[in-house]
Amino acid sequence: MNLIDFHCDTLMRLYDIAQHPDSNESLWQNNGQIDVSRLLKSGYAAQFFACFLWLEGSCVKDSFYEDALAMADILHHEIKRHPEHIAFAGNFKDYQENRKRHLLSAFLTVEEGEFWMAISCG
Repeated sequence: MNLIDFHCDTLMRLYDIAQHPDSNESLWQNNGQIDVSRLLKSGYAAQFFACFLWLEGSCVKDSFYEDALAMADILHHEIKRHPEHIAFAGNFKDYQENRKRHLLSAFLTVEEGEFWMAISCG
């Protein structure tokens, strides 16, 4: 199958978990709903990973923007750890190239798009 999931909050979950260094969960394998190992076994072609920011809550870093960048860093770090299975896709051309190479495409999205206006926390 060539499935594409257009949204998951896995990056937010991994970002929250990262605040507790004793966790061994990663994008490759975790106890959440989405991880790369299960996506590959299920025949997925692409996953859209959202940087979700709860603007009614508080930031972990100095701003919501920095929190979003940290989530993006998690995605890019995990892609570098598993280049034989997953690659970043910033557009359709990247997606097509990844398909030719039999790689899962990882798209980065933003949920709660007004985070850029909420630069500071609180």
